Amino acid sequence: MPTYTDFLRDYARKNMEFVQTIERQFAQLVDETRRSQATKRCHSFKPMKIHERHVIHELGEFYGLETHSLDPEPHRNVVAYATAGMCKIPPVLLSEYVRREKLKVPPPVTQI
Repeated sequence: MPTYTDFLRDYARKNMEFVQTIERQFAQLVDETRRSQATKRCHSFKPMKIHERHVIHELGEFYGLETHSLDPEPHRNVVAYATAGMCKIPPVLLSEYVRREKLKVPPPVTQI
């Protein structure tokens, strides 16, 4: 099970809709990369504030994505790159982790 940082958990608690949007975009990028014949695909996010970019960078690591910030402020944005064989969808999404934490639901048992 992923160990999400305090920053990501706190941000998700306060901005769940944003986090779920990023999770959907990451999942779509991973799925498209897995189905594609190309070895690498990317997704460009719209310009956003520093904390939102920070979420994308940190959360992208759990998906095996490479992320880069581009352009100067106020147009600074993030591009996420998925590489075939490297990208994945985490077994427990950040939004689900925070939801379970809030409800005090134990994590799912994983098979070894």
